[in-house]
Parts: sequence; C-alpha cells; structure tokens
Amino acid sequence: MTPGEERQGLALEFTVERDPAAGIATFRPRGAISLWGMLELREALAAALRNGYSRHLLDLSAVWHINAKSLGILVERRDRAREAGGQLVLVAPAGPLRDLLTAAGTYATFAVAVTEAEGRALLSPAGVAAG
Repeated sequence: MTPGEERQGLALEFTVERDPAAGIATFRPRGAISLWGMLELREALAAALRNGYSRHLLDLSAVWHINAKSLGILVERRDRAREAGGQLVLVAPAGPLRDLLTAAGTYATFAVAVTEAEGRALLSPAGVAAG
C-alpha cells in the first residue's frame, strides 16, 4: 500500500499513512475488527516493519469492537516492534474496546495515548526508550 492508501476488503477497512521523516506508520482501522480483519492488519503492520517503520500508531478511535482472539496478535505486533527498537502505541481505545483490553490484562502492557499528537510524542526517541 502507498502512503495514505485506503484499504477496503471483506474483513476490515483501514488506512495506512507513513511519515518517512519521523519513521512512523499510522494505521486507522474502522468498525469492528474480526479475527480475519486483525490478520490483515497484522500483515500491514509486519510490512511496515519490514520496510523500516518500527514506530507504529494504531488509531482505534473509529473501532467499536475487537475480537478477543485478536488481542494476542496486538501483543505479538507490539513485541515485534519493540524487538526492532520501536513501539506500537494504541490511540484512543475507548468504551467496550478499552474494557476488553483491561479485562484481558493487556491494557497496561501497551503505550496508550488519548490523541494522535500524544501518541507521536510517545514515539519520539525519548518516548520509545522509556517504553
């Protein structure tokens, strides 16, 4: 996918924006994330990592549901980003989504931001080192 390209498939709609100067890839899924949709998102996150983007923002502000089995994929992608010297920051996980992350015991294991600007600050070199 090219920067800012919108992706619409059977499983999940999302956009990916890449900021080469900052080395940040921003993913914006919309709607409900099923297991199949999370597999698509996982591949997009992995492709960004292969292309040198180890700092990822996952904007969840337009997501109202995530499949519980998908949480393991988020944890795995967070760990891969960290191994590459980067980070996966969750932006605006709210309501039922935040409740699911909390109930699964994974909410506190992620860097979480209320806004994209706050997420970008967490992805700064100092923020990544602290994470």
